[in-house]
Amino acid sequence: MGKGSSGDPVAEILARENELMEAKNRAGFLVNPRSILSFYDSKAIRLFDLHSMQLVGDAVGDMFAAVSPEFIGEARINNVEVVAGEDVAFSSLIEVYSGYLRETREDVTLTFRMTHGWRKVDGQWVIVHEHWSYPVDAATGVARTNDPLP
Repeated sequence: MGKGSSGDPVAEILARENELMEAKNRAGFLVNPRSILSFYDSKAIRLFDLHSMQLVGDAVGDMFAAVSPEFIGEARINNVEVVAGEDVAFSSLIEVYSGYLRETREDVTLTFRMTHGWRKVDGQWVIVHEHWSYPVDAATGVARTNDPLP
């Protein structure tokens, strides 16, 4: 969506989430994983991943560049929920990657819970906070890392 948008912040964030997913699924993302950084506020971004690591600023692009080429496949999002004001929003979703590892050709399905904190900057929604975690089986406390959720 971007500049000149509908004026409905929830619809705008839903559109941005879909645009980000499309960008992750383009062949160009494998060649240049930093291509999705336009969805992020490079000065303010803080990313917390599965291993309690915090990445800030340029380190986010470095992580995409290091990890993304290792996985060949397709990503999809499910269960997207958005709460939005005029210039700040949060979205939560399930992101599922299905494919294989480049080096071993091993089939992989990875399921993540994700939360995005968005801010509107110069008319464009950008991510300022991203958090990834695995869904956890409430009965056992075990992470469901390869569960192909909906």
